[in-house]
Amino acid sequence: MKGSQSAAATLAPMLEQHRSWLRTIIAARMDDSAAADDVFQETLMAALRNSHQLVDRDKLAPWLYRIAVRQALLARRSAGRQRKLVNGYAEAVARITRLSAESSDANPQAWLLRQESISQVRAALRLLPKRDREVLALKYEQDWNYEQISAHLGLTRQAVKFRLLRARKRLRAVLENKHADTPTASE
Repeated sequence: MKGSQSAAATLAPMLEQHRSWLRTIIAARMDDSAAADDVFQETLMAALRNSHQLVDRDKLAPWLYRIAVRQALLARRSAGRQRKLVNGYAEAVARITRLSAESSDANPQAWLLRQESISQVRAALRLLPKRDREVLALKYEQDWNYEQISAHLGLTRQAVKFRLLRARKRLRAVLENKHADTPTASE
């Protein structure tokens, strides 16, 4: 442990010299600057954690490059999974909306309102904590019951019910806030 701490202490000043080009590499691979900043921090943490693996200090730059690319790929993969959950939940809501609309007379205005609702739900889901998005996606996208969710998440049935209740309340609150921020036709 002591050896890895001294290697990390030796590596830290060297990392500062590579800050600029590492940020550039990461920013080129990420969609937004906030995500790039997070990946940059993860890259530095991974480099310090694995500093004992760097045998030849002359190869620091390629070693850091590999770590940065790996961290960017992991972040993009994670964001993709999260986006898939959000989109799946929004599609489930869209399915429910579509079924209810099919039972009434469908018209262009109703279709437009449904599309806007779907867009609002997707945006609201992105604002929820990850745990809330996950439990909502399992319930409504995967159509799982409480027992299936509890078995896969390692929770009690009661904990699943509570998480779903809390997630629905948070989603409702986000949607109501968005609705309150939307200007009315008279404005």
